Amino acid sequence: MIIRYADAEAGMECSVIARYTRENAPPMVMSASSGPKDYIKNDVAAVFESRPEVEELAFVRGSGKWQMFALFRIGPGWWVDASGRRVMFD
Repeated sequence: MIIRYADAEAGMECSVIARYTRENAPPMVMSASSGPKDYIKNDVAAVFESRPEVEELAFVRGSGKWQMFALFRIGPGWWVDASGRRVMFD
């Protein structure tokens, strides 16, 4: 899929890695051990706890060597990045 900012013509090819809604968001992972934890689960849970306007969260990655980043669905068809800038899917 191609994503782009709403005010830009150029876009970037991306792959969706994971999508979460409030209904399928994982619970927080708490552990007293010093071993590794699934921090992404905690990040997802924290988004839904701290941002009531977010209806869906998607982790995407641009083709090539791009890092994974998050997009947030605020309303029907209204996606934004972490800064609140509107993102379109083409």
